[in-house]
This record gives sequence, structure tokens and C-alpha cells, in this order.
Amino acid sequence: MLKPMPDLQSLHVLVVDDSSVARAVVRGGLLRMGVRHVYEAPNGNEGLAVLKSNPSISVILLDWEMPVMNGIEFTKILRQQPAYRDVHVLMITSHAEQKDVAMALASGVDDYMIKPFNSATIRARIERVLARSARMHTSRFGEYLVQKGLIDQKALDFAIECQKALDVSHFSIGAIAMVNGICDAQSVIEKLRPALKSQQSPSKLLEAQDFWGEIVNREQLDQIVDLRSRRRLLIGDVISALGIVKAEDLKEELGRFLASEKPEESLSSAPQEG
Repeated sequence: MLKPMPDLQSLHVLVVDDSSVARAVVRGGLLRMGVRHVYEAPNGNEGLAVLKSNPSISVILLDWEMPVMNGIEFTKILRQQPAYRDVHVLMITSHAEQKDVAMALASGVDDYMIKPFNSATIRARIERVLARSARMHTSRFGEYLVQKGLIDQKALDFAIECQKALDVSHFSIGAIAMVNGICDAQSVIEKLRPALKSQQSPSKLLEAQDFWGEIVNREQLDQIVDLRSRRRLLIGDVISALGIVKAEDLKEELGRFLASEKPEESLSSAPQEG
């Protein structure tokens, strides 16, 4: 089952563009969409610093042409760091030729928006890339590899079974805490006694960070939450680790797979806002 896409209000979005006017236009569009957490940077170098200081950022709207560090350089550096592999990058640029699109996708960009654009276009691209990410964590990319003849169905089924068993992103906070020896079940159950009298749902309590804040210290809680958020296995990770297809070959196929998913409508026909 696919995870539901996060509500836009919960998203943390970084806008990287050397034009303060362009950043203001994009920020305004995001706020109108309901995004409450918007960060800005004037170039890729400062964008990396903002991202490091704000680990909740999950979507980046990125200009291509910028001084100091352009969008392609930024994305290549970003994709070399495992901690940021789940951050979604949407390129916003006037570069419209197919070779430019291919270059952006090859650098690690998730989607590509051609100027001019409007809020509706931004929202559609963000929702699409989040939905695509959910599919990528299941069998979507694997099915593509089967169709291309790079793997067979038996190998894909085996990889999916491994992925489901080893991906801890769906584990509860408590499960991760106990498996890592941070706390024991008995002490947690004792903390649940008041909930029995008040008829509160134990499952909801066990997912609340405030509840765990009374059992483990802040550093331990951050470790648990980080482990759950970062240990998301892509089907491609499993396939390459099993030695079915080389990682570098998978990366090339991933670029082709993403490029094959054409936009539902023309991005260049949308009127510019602001």
C-alpha cells in the first residue's frame, strides 16, 4: 500500500534562485497553496547551508542559472549525500530543449518546470513528484526494468520481498527504540497505565513524540526519528545490492524512466504570476 502524500501544510520547501523577485513570486505561490514552511537561498552554495540547518526540508524548487553554484552543480552534490536522497528537487528554468531536460534529470533532478509558470503548475508538479516517489518505493520502477528486459519477474518479486522486510521507515517509534536497545517494552507499558483508565488509544500514544519524550532523552528520540526517516529502501537499492543490475546502470535507467513520464499538460503555456 502506498503511503498517503503529506498535507501541503506540513511540507518544508526550499526555494533556491538568485533573483529575489523570482523567489518572492514562488514563495507567494507556495503560501497560497497552503505551504507554511518556506525557506530561501540565492545560490546553490547557500542552499546547501540552509538545507543542512533545516533537516525537515523535503522539497526544493531550484533555478538553473545562478552565480557561485548553479542548479546542476547543486543537485549533483546533493545526490552524493545519502542523508538527502529522499529530498525532492524540481528544476525551474527557461532551458526548454530536450538535451537540457536530459542533463537536469541525469544530475538527479526529480522534475522539470519551464518558465513561465503559475501556482497551479507548481502545486501539480509537487504533488506529482511526491506521488512518483511513493511509486518508486514500491514496484513501479522494478516493473519498468522487467519491461526493459533488464531483470525477470522472479528477481523483482524477490527484491520486493527483501525491500518490505528490511525497510524500517514504516516501523513504529517504539519498535525502532526497542530493537536498538534504547528502551524495553516493560518500561513503556508502565507509561501506558494512565491511558488504560482514560481509554486513550495506545497505538496513537505510541506514535506521539511527546509520549516518547518522557521515556528517552532528546538525543535518543532524534536518533529514532532520523533512523525511521532515512532507512527508506528504494527498490533500485535492493536490486543493485543483490547484484542483479549494476548501480551505475540502474542510475541511467532511472533517468530514462523519469523522462518517460511526460507532463500531463504543457508547462510553457501557463501564464507567469506576479
